[in-house]
Amino acid sequence: MSQHWKERITAASHGTLGFVPTPRLELLPASASLRHRGRRRLAWVALALVAGSVGTEAGLRYVLFSDSERAVGLAERWGVRDAGLYGSPDDDDEYWTLRRVFAPTEEMRLNE
Repeated sequence: MSQHWKERITAASHGTLGFVPTPRLELLPASASLRHRGRRRLAWVALALVAGSVGTEAGLRYVLFSDSERAVGLAERWGVRDAGLYGSPDDDDEYWTLRRVFAPTEEMRLNE
């Protein structure tokens, strides 16, 4: 409540105005609060999108490049450790690099 209305209510209680004023609702603080809430919500959505993208990238890299049994099992189930998905054997060096990286054993990696 604004200072103006506090003064008028005090004056009315002392009998100097003759009526008790009804204070109006102030719209500015409520709309400012809504704007603040909207900005906060937007910041959380942006943070969630960034965190989701980073998490997805980290998970995919784990599945593609980790030698753990779990990562190898997930890669086989999803079919993502195929060098042909990421390059052509005819003209891409990345194909041959990934084929060597995706080889199941160390012996196969050294022989290719």
